[in-house]
Amino acid sequence: MGMKKIAVIGCGVRGDCYLYNLREYINKEIELIGVADPNPVACEIFIRNYGNPKTQIFTSGPSLLEKLGDNLDGVIITSPNAYHKESLIPAFQMKLPVLLEKPIGITFEELKEIWKEYVRANQPPIIVGFVLRYTPFFSFIYRIVRMGKIGKILIIESSENMGPPLVSLYLRGWRRKKEIAGPLILEKCSHDIDILLYLTQSRVKRISSFSSLTHFIPRKDIPLHCKDCKIRKICRYSDINISPYLIESSRKKEIEPLLKQPDFCVFNIDKDIPDHQVTTIEFENGTLATFTITMDHPYTTRYLFIKGTEGTIWGDISQNKIFLKYHTSSKISPYTEEKIEISHDGSGHHGGDRSLSLSFLNLLKGRKVPQSAGLKEGIEACLVALAAEKSATEGNTVEMEGIYREIF
Repeated sequence: MGMKKIAVIGCGVRGDCYLYNLREYINKEIELIGVADPNPVACEIFIRNYGNPKTQIFTSGPSLLEKLGDNLDGVIITSPNAYHKESLIPAFQMKLPVLLEKPIGITFEELKEIWKEYVRANQPPIIVGFVLRYTPFFSFIYRIVRMGKIGKILIIESSENMGPPLVSLYLRGWRRKKEIAGPLILEKCSHDIDILLYLTQSRVKRISSFSSLTHFIPRKDIPLHCKDCKIRKICRYSDINISPYLIESSRKKEIEPLLKQPDFCVFNIDKDIPDHQVTTIEFENGTLATFTITMDHPYTTRYLFIKGTEGTIWGDISQNKIFLKYHTSSKISPYTEEKIEISHDGSGHHGGDRSLSLSFLNLLKGRKVPQSAGLKEGIEACLVALAAEKSATEGNTVEMEGIYREIF
């Protein structure tokens, strides 16, 4: 069959993550023949770690696809969100299998155009990088729900809690600006919303959301740059090491330029995203859910509570723990309880990154990838996120039926 020729568009930490988790297959089953990024240093790091002397460098995704498209068997798109569409549509037209980092696009208009071009191209194979689906934590919960062990889902309470390293990554980098990243609930939480859709197996009926920026606001008593700051030694955001959250510690030196952050104060740097948001969702099947995201949590984690007619599920993904409680018919003990310890392979996102990366390899080989999110699932999650942002911005409840009809 020969090696599958691939390219990566966007040479940042996420692109590196996918290739790192495929490293044992590189130059055996897959060959990296092109990379695209406006940062030449990042491109050189990718070639040194995963490429070969023939790997070509480009400054943009469209230029790479124009030159190499006929020779490619697949492409990984991990560029900043505002630049997804410019590479994704040409990849569709070339019928290339795609691994696309979330989110699909950053506006309703982009999503509509992307879906239209996807259908026009006869729906080529694509995996959306909703990595939470691939984690042992959420995979276990999904199985429990699908087996009917807690009955019909009545309520879900889901939260994402960002610790200092992750907050630093967002507020010092391009993700702090909507024009490049889209709204925070889209950029950061579209895969959390996908999990809600995945668990309920239902579309959203209506949604209401509230967001605010009240903690990471400008301070007159400190400067813009950390190096000039009098509280530098006691500030938990000064000289912060983000690498433990993003990569294995042994790899820090290997890709250090990709991890380098600007010396900006997280309070005084310009930003247009909130630092906390609460969203309430009514699903078409009657399930109700809340989703919250908060910055400056003591540690980065996700909590999930599900109340069903026959039991409950509660879990903390960073602690790898899930607690199950079920009703019983006994008058002595009205419920039974199980404590589940979840283990994973140590790859990023609590064991999801390697599984997602291997799913792309299977996609290249024409195999089925059962738990993956395709383009429609990806767009549906993004639509809900954008509707939440619309609600938070306009101060009203958003009905989803018209939005679905407009896009699909």
